[in-house]
Amino acid sequence: MDGLKTALIILFHPIRGFRVIKEKRENFDYTPTIVLFFLIILARLVDIYFTHYPLSMLNPRETNIWTELARMFIPLLTWTIACYSMTTIMEGKTMLKEQLASTAYSMLPYIILTPILALLSHFMSAKDSGLFARLQFIKWAWIIILFFISTSTMNEYKFWKTLGVCLLSGLSVIIIWLLIALFYSLGDQIVVFVKEIISEIKLLYMR
Repeated sequence: MDGLKTALIILFHPIRGFRVIKEKRENFDYTPTIVLFFLIILARLVDIYFTHYPLSMLNPRETNIWTELARMFIPLLTWTIACYSMTTIMEGKTMLKEQLASTAYSMLPYIILTPILALLSHFMSAKDSGLFARLQFIKWAWIIILFFISTSTMNEYKFWKTLGVCLLSGLSVIIIWLLIALFYSLGDQIVVFVKEIISEIKLLYMR
């Protein structure tokens, strides 16, 4: 019930809601955070499988569900790590568990509005794609605003410092993705190189 109460406060009074998360630091409960991430998964599945086909960005039959879930969670987790790292450097006051919780709570508009928009899409046609896109924009704008407010409130930053931290966090997310892609590419090349050496050794012994 505490998690539901916090969620409602964040939706209607986000500054007060994110302060509640900090006030519970000594008795932090991971359950609401886990539940919210589970609801994010459900909302993503609803978006993929229930959005009216002419307005959907994906074809459910050709969609790899694990890839889509990874596309949802990898940005959220890298944002959590990047933002926590930036706030640690920039005299922030948020612990990692609180940053994870604030990330989950900031996704409340996605959890609530995605099923509603999926339902509304069945009363729309391809001609209403512009309206549907604007509704999607409102949803994501609300989410971004909550991310901004959470960073400001939980670290007691002023507007411009919050903006700077958020921009640096976004840049850090991109750098993390690039590093992961680089290591993946290098790792793949190393595997190919080792396989070629093993093949050469086998050929030498076979002669």
